[in-house]
Formats: sequence, structure tokens, C-alpha cells
Amino acid sequence: MADTAGPEPEQPKQPKRPNVGVFVVAPEPADWLGPVLEVLQARGPVEVFAPWVLPGAVVRLGRRVGFVRRREGHDLPGARGRGWFTAAELLARAFARGKTARTLANRVHMRALADATAALLLGRREAGPPRLVLAPSLGARRSFARARALGSTCVLVEDMPDLDSLVDGLDRMARAHPRASFLRNHRPRARDHARQRAERWQSDVIAVRGRVAWQRLGDAKERVAIPQEPSRATHRSGLAIAFAGPPLARCGSTQLPALLEALPGRELRVQPGPAAEPSGLLEHPRVRVDRSLDGVGVVLSLSPLESHPSAVTAALERGIPVVGTLASTGLLEPASVRAVEPGDTAATVRAIEAALAGEGPSPRAWLPPRSLLEWLD
Repeated sequence: MADTAGPEPEQPKQPKRPNVGVFVVAPEPADWLGPVLEVLQARGPVEVFAPWVLPGAVVRLGRRVGFVRRREGHDLPGARGRGWFTAAELLARAFARGKTARTLANRVHMRALADATAALLLGRREAGPPRLVLAPSLGARRSFARARALGSTCVLVEDMPDLDSLVDGLDRMARAHPRASFLRNHRPRARDHARQRAERWQSDVIAVRGRVAWQRLGDAKERVAIPQEPSRATHRSGLAIAFAGPPLARCGSTQLPALLEALPGRELRVQPGPAAEPSGLLEHPRVRVDRSLDGVGVVLSLSPLESHPSAVTAALERGIPVVGTLASTGLLEPASVRAVEPGDTAATVRAIEAALAGEGPSPRAWLPPRSLLEWLD
């Protein structure tokens, strides 16, 4: 008997989920997170992958410990900590034992681990593929590969120095100061250099932290600037001098003794980095280890290498004058910095005295040709 049944009706196609929202990969606490999230959340839903976030109860109990205090994430949308990630961080810190090379290598390893985990999560989001994926330098390669397969736009946050330029700069400093053995301790692996280059190629747009990176990248890739917190406080005059960044880890050990001799009676505050050399400088009666800027009249940022010391960001927020090299003050407008050449102690002392006397400008945030806010609009 012939089959008289007609063809089965076609099943209606399931509509594709729209690309909605923003997925942010945050492999470590970062001062750019707050301003970036403020811009992104004003334009739609945001989910932050921050595996380092600790439970609120742990943060409340251990708030006096810097490692714990910096891992509070109650204001990060969608963020929840991973115990295994925190355990890996603590094991890596124990293995590093404060050594500069190991500490920096661990930072790169943890970024790669967070990147790999975020890439797995991207394809499993209940909300569907994100419209935009934002991830930082050395923590974006796998996430971007997955994001491009999903049709998402990729935004790379260049929050770390260019490794090629870093190595060239360290080599120059090591030749100039052959007795400073720590300048030869850390060199990124070849795969890290390759990873950084690949992430730039994968990205649709690169968000930079300052004018140094903006100029370095050129027009090869679309660039935007990461938003910064504006100055919110009026500077109150102080006499202390704060040395931005870990000054004893690189350039500080060659300049700090000369500055102490040239500034009799002045107190210098420092934030020593891992494996600081020479450690005897910390025992000087006019050297104080202190991260606070209370009572500080001027912030020094003297590294000849591209860097973004947190003390410079804090000085901008509080209106404290900054004396430094153009390479390490890229977050600020050049005209608002008392610029000095690396290693020029005499010029540095003159700039410090002028700043303490109230002469010269207050720091102002660098105004980029195009910001992340303008690009999103």
C-alpha cells in the first residue's frame, strides 16, 4: 500500500541568541578595572571573570593583610572566586620567596591560567556569546581565539610594558651599571614575547594606559585610552618625598644614595620591591618604608623604562606634584610633570625643591586623541 502521508512539516529554526553584554577577563586586581567597568556598565550588562576574588567573610577577617584586602570583589558584577586559583597563587608566592624574576614570571603564569579558564567559560554562558570581550595583556590569547569564533569584538588592555622594549631597556641599564646584578635577573621567555604580539594581532582595538604606549603602537592598530580617575582632592603641602614604584628593584639603587646626599634633612619614602638591592638602603635613618602619601609634598617617578607606578596614579587623584621621567609618567599630561632625564640627580633635586616650594603645575591626566568611552559611543 502506497504511503499517502505528505512530507513532514519543517521544524521552525531556533533563533540565534543575540550577542549581548560584555565579558571582562580580570586575572588579577587592577586599578584600571573600576574606571573601565564604570564606562561599560553604563552601556549594558557586564560579567567579570575574576578568579582571585575572596569570600566576603575572609576579606572581613583578613582586611589588614594586603593580599586579602586587594581581593575584595563585591563590586565586580558576576565575579566569584575559585579556591583552586587562590591556592595556586599562594603556592606560587611561596615558591618565589620574594625573588624578582620568579615573582614576575608567576604573574605571567597566573594570567595565562586565567585566560585558559575564561576561554572555556565563554562558550558556556547562559546569556549567549558576549558582544564584546575585554582582556589584559598576556591574559587574552585563548579568550580572544574563542571570542572571535563566537563573533565577539576583542578589546586588549595593554596594562603591562612592551616586553621587547623592556628587555632592551634592562640591557642598557645593565651595561651602564655592571655591578647591579639584579638588572640581569629577569628576562621574559620567548613564548611570552610571542604571546604579547599575538594578542595584539587578535584584537580589534587596543586600550592603552598612557601616551608612551599610544606612541609606541602607532597607527597599525586602532587605539583607545583607558579612562582614569580625575583628581578629587586638593593637595595639602607636605615635606616628605615619595619614591614611586619599587625603586630599589631597578633604577632606585643607583639614584637613591645620591638623592639622600643631595637632600640633607629630607625624608624619602620608598616601596621596596621583591629582592630589593641593596637592602642596606632601607636602614638609612632618612629612608622610610611607607605606601601612604599622607604628608607627601612630591612624588618621584624616575624609571627610564615604560611603567605605571601606583603612586603616580594616587598623586593624580590627590593633586600631589610629580617629578619624573616621561617614560614612567605616561598617565599624565607632559606639561603637568616636572620632567627630568634618567640619572640626572642635579636636575631632579632642583625639580624637587621647586615642587616643595609650591612652584609649578599640579598633575593632570593625559588627554588621549580617542577614549574608550568615545569608541563605545
